[in-house]
Amino acid sequence: MIYKTSFIIALFFILSCTSSSKFKLESKSDDNLIVHVEKYMTPNSDSLNVYFFTKVLQEELVFVKNAKNFVANISYRIIAIDKKSSSVVNNISGEKTVVHQFYEDTKENGRYFNFETQMFLPNTNHEIVTIIKDLDSKRVFKNKFELDYLDQNKKNTIGDITAYIYKNKIKEHVDQIIDANTDFIWFKFQIIDSTVKRDSINFFYSLIQDSVIIDSSIIKLSVNEKNIYNFPVEIQPFWEDKAKLFITYKGHSSSY
Repeated sequence: MIYKTSFIIALFFILSCTSSSKFKLESKSDDNLIVHVEKYMTPNSDSLNVYFFTKVLQEELVFVKNAKNFVANISYRIIAIDKKSSSVVNNISGEKTVVHQFYEDTKENGRYFNFETQMFLPNTNHEIVTIIKDLDSKRVFKNKFELDYLDQNKKNTIGDITAYIYKNKIKEHVDQIIDANTDFIWFKFQIIDSTVKRDSINFFYSLIQDSVIIDSSIIKLSVNEKNIYNFPVEIQPFWEDKAKLFITYKGHSSSY
């Protein structure tokens, strides 16, 4: 759960000291189909550049054996509906193939098939509907959520903030238990600030547990044209229970 204040970003997560995991973030999505979103203002435009990171639970798919592998085939459709007019403003569709050499990999508990798509949308409020269909079993998975606009009139604010890790060199958004081999969690966000003229921007982050700061640092990042930034936080073995991560920029705050 995250709260908005005036430019502190608060990330709440549960840190576990078991051998199988380090911490867990609460997920609000259906476990079979999870959709993460990153949205950014397009420079010199009123449109949103939206990335969808879709995850389908592999053990719910039907895999058919061919001469060499086990193969599952799915179709997808992502629909953007304007909240005010209830009209479809954009949609993307296609097909994906999931391939595994060994049958055990198709039934591995908690393993997802991940793919990324992108669309441009007007900067308004939308409802996003994702539909995945298993082309062999004909089973359908659906996901629906609201996508809010970005207020360009609020300067020095942060747009959507996302948290992710790299697992086997693959980017995965954080939404569940992270295994013990995870060393870093990454954060990505865009600053809505057209006045940035310097070569670098300074941020301050602190990790607070039971009203005690257990980690903090000043982060210096190079300015880029899109004002989109990434930075990692190293996960320490002594972090336990609930903690809050705060990121501060120019004395203002936003939420994740």
